[in-house]
Amino acid sequence: MDLNVIKQFATENHLTFIGEGFDNIVYTNSSKESVFRFPKKSDGLDVLRKESIILPYLTPDACNALVPAPVIHENKGIVYGQYPFVEGRLYGELPSSEKQDFLIKLAVFLQRLHQINNPIFSQLPSVNGYERFKKVFQKIENLGSVLGAEKMGYAKNLFQKFLQQKGYERVRPVFVHGDVSLDHIYYNNGQIAVIDWSDFQMTDPAYDFHHLLNELPREAHLTLQTHYNTGADSSFWYRAYAYRFMDTFEVLLVFVEQQNEEQVSSFLNEISSDLVQWSKL
Repeated sequence: MDLNVIKQFATENHLTFIGEGFDNIVYTNSSKESVFRFPKKSDGLDVLRKESIILPYLTPDACNALVPAPVIHENKGIVYGQYPFVEGRLYGELPSSEKQDFLIKLAVFLQRLHQINNPIFSQLPSVNGYERFKKVFQKIENLGSVLGAEKMGYAKNLFQKFLQQKGYERVRPVFVHGDVSLDHIYYNNGQIAVIDWSDFQMTDPAYDFHHLLNELPREAHLTLQTHYNTGADSSFWYRAYAYRFMDTFEVLLVFVEQQNEEQVSSFLNEISSDLVQWSKL
């Protein structure tokens, strides 16, 4: 979809820009009653339509959180989703007294989400975490000139180490959010609301923790692990770290494919310390 057309539409309808990602551009209205998401690509439209079908099933009773579902509109050839505006504060904005409750609510939400057994979810494509990891590794092996010898050495050793872990073969795919980040969770009056579901899929439940383990301090990890009562063993949390590592390199592959040298350079500078840290896992 033409970004200029979207921006013109937003201007004509007095919408205020919120942000832009790889796949969407987002606005709100002056009353802040709604959020409007405009997909930038055709596959984004497909995701939006799937959200309108799937997300209404994620009621507070089902998953212990508010999940805003979209209503799809088409106006002047532009298709977009309208979501209820979510009130609340992000984790970093909370006082210490509320952060613990936030983490407990988040762990319970993920536990409940991963236990939902709805036939409509089983119709979604299932993503095998091990196979996905292996495919990323195969692509990374061709980036020697980009990574350099030292970073490539760290990366290859880590990929091989993660792929040798036992546990992948025992994983039963479940419905996951796919992008559980602290930027996507709001806390308001003892309840959490979870937004940005465009990456939902059927896969390893450990995948839903891969951002959180990187964003949260170590002491918060224990709270999540304690209250996520699904029989997760050490392999589960190791896989979560592995997915974080894999996700990082998937971002690099996107920048390389786009021939975005500035982003590639910035990315390589940022991951130097991460590679050393991950090698100690």
